[in-house]
Amino acid sequence: MDRGAGVNIARPLAKSATLRCQQGRVPDIVKLLLDSRADPNQSAKSRTPLHVVAEDGYLQCVIHLVDAGAVLNALTSNGIRPIHLAKLQGHDVVAYLHSHGAARP
Repeated sequence: MDRGAGVNIARPLAKSATLRCQQGRVPDIVKLLLDSRADPNQSAKSRTPLHVVAEDGYLQCVIHLVDAGAVLNALTSNGIRPIHLAKLQGHDVVAYLHSHGAARP
Protein backbone atom coordinates (compact mmCIF):
# COMPACT_ATOMS: atom_id res chain seq x y z
CA MET A 1 0.00 0.00 0.00
CA ASP A 2 2.94 2.32 0.65
CA ARG A 3 3.79 1.90 -3.03
CA GLY A 4 0.35 2.79 -4.31
CA ALA A 5 -1.64 -0.44 -4.18
CA GLY A 6 -5.32 0.33 -4.65
CA VAL A 7 -7.32 -0.70 -1.59
CA ASN A 8 -10.69 -0.02 -3.25
CA ILE A 9 -10.09 -1.62 -6.63
CA ALA A 10 -12.81 -4.06 -7.60
CA ARG A 11 -13.10 -6.09 -10.78
CA PRO A 12 -16.53 -6.73 -12.26
CA LEU A 13 -18.40 -9.20 -10.05
CA ALA A 14 -15.51 -9.19 -7.59
CA LYS A 15 -15.37 -7.65 -4.15
CA SER A 16 -13.28 -4.77 -2.87
CA ALA A 17 -10.07 -5.51 -0.98
CA THR A 18 -11.75 -4.29 2.19
CA LEU A 19 -14.71 -6.62 1.80
CA ARG A 20 -12.48 -9.57 0.93
CA CYS A 21 -10.40 -9.14 4.07
CA GLN A 22 -13.45 -8.67 6.22
CA GLN A 23 -14.78 -11.93 4.94
CA GLY A 24 -11.52 -13.39 6.23
CA ARG A 25 -12.48 -11.88 9.59
CA VAL A 26 -9.04 -10.47 10.30
CA PRO A 27 -9.62 -7.29 12.32
CA ASP A 28 -5.99 -6.09 12.12
CA ILE A 29 -6.02 -6.28 8.33
CA VAL A 30 -9.39 -4.55 8.22
CA LYS A 31 -7.97 -1.73 10.33
CA LEU A 32 -4.84 -1.51 8.16
CA LEU A 33 -6.95 -1.22 5.00
CA LEU A 34 -9.23 1.37 6.55
CA ASP A 35 -6.22 3.35 7.81
CA SER A 36 -4.94 3.25 4.22
CA ARG A 37 -8.14 4.95 3.07
CA ALA A 38 -10.15 1.95 1.99
CA ASP A 39 -13.79 2.94 1.55
CA PRO A 40 -15.81 1.47 4.45
CA ASN A 41 -18.98 1.85 2.39
CA GLN A 42 -17.93 0.26 -0.89
CA SER A 43 -20.62 -2.24 -1.75
CA ALA A 44 -20.59 -5.57 -3.52
CA LYS A 45 -23.97 -6.84 -4.71
CA SER A 46 -25.63 -4.08 -2.63
CA ARG A 47 -24.03 -5.24 0.64
CA THR A 48 -21.49 -3.05 2.40
CA PRO A 49 -18.64 -4.43 4.48
CA LEU A 50 -20.72 -3.57 7.56
CA HIS A 51 -23.53 -5.84 6.34
CA VAL A 52 -21.05 -8.72 6.03
CA VAL A 53 -19.39 -8.44 9.43
CA ALA A 54 -22.59 -7.54 11.30
CA GLU A 55 -24.32 -10.62 9.92
CA ASP A 56 -21.44 -12.79 11.09
CA GLY A 57 -21.11 -11.06 14.46
CA TYR A 58 -17.51 -9.88 14.14
CA LEU A 59 -17.63 -7.06 16.68
CA GLN A 60 -14.03 -5.88 16.30
CA CYS A 61 -14.48 -5.51 12.53
CA VAL A 62 -17.78 -3.70 13.15
CA ILE A 63 -16.01 -1.30 15.52
CA HIS A 64 -13.26 -0.57 12.96
CA LEU A 65 -15.83 0.10 10.24
CA VAL A 66 -17.97 2.36 12.42
CA ASP A 67 -14.86 4.28 13.51
CA ALA A 68 -13.96 4.71 9.82
CA GLY A 69 -17.36 6.19 8.96
CA ALA A 70 -19.39 3.21 7.77
CA VAL A 71 -23.02 4.13 7.14
CA LEU A 72 -24.89 2.41 9.97
CA ASN A 73 -28.24 2.37 8.22
CA ALA A 74 -27.05 1.44 4.72
CA LEU A 75 -29.71 -0.50 2.83
CA THR A 76 -29.26 -3.50 0.57
CA SER A 77 -31.30 -3.67 -2.62
CA ASN A 78 -33.88 -5.53 -0.50
CA GLY A 79 -34.03 -2.76 2.13
CA ILE A 80 -32.05 -4.62 4.80
CA ARG A 81 -29.77 -2.80 7.24
CA PRO A 82 -26.66 -4.29 8.90
CA ILE A 83 -28.40 -4.27 12.30
CA HIS A 84 -31.24 -6.40 10.88
CA LEU A 85 -28.77 -9.05 9.74
CA ALA A 86 -27.06 -9.07 13.14
CA LYS A 87 -30.38 -9.42 14.96
CA LEU A 88 -31.54 -12.27 12.73
CA GLN A 89 -28.38 -14.14 13.69
CA GLY A 90 -28.65 -13.23 17.38
CA HIS A 91 -25.32 -11.39 17.53
CA ASP A 92 -24.18 -9.01 20.26
CA VAL A 93 -23.22 -6.42 17.65
CA VAL A 94 -26.88 -5.31 17.66
CA ALA A 95 -26.38 -3.43 20.94
CA TYR A 96 -23.17 -1.82 19.67
CA LEU A 97 -24.75 -0.70 16.40
CA HIS A 98 -27.82 0.65 18.16
CA SER A 99 -25.70 2.54 20.70
CA HIS A 100 -23.93 4.25 17.79
CA GLY A 101 -27.10 5.38 16.05
CA ALA A 102 -28.33 2.47 13.96
CA ALA A 103 -32.10 2.28 13.65
CA ARG A 104 -33.77 -0.34 15.80
CA PRO A 105 -34.33 -3.61 13.95
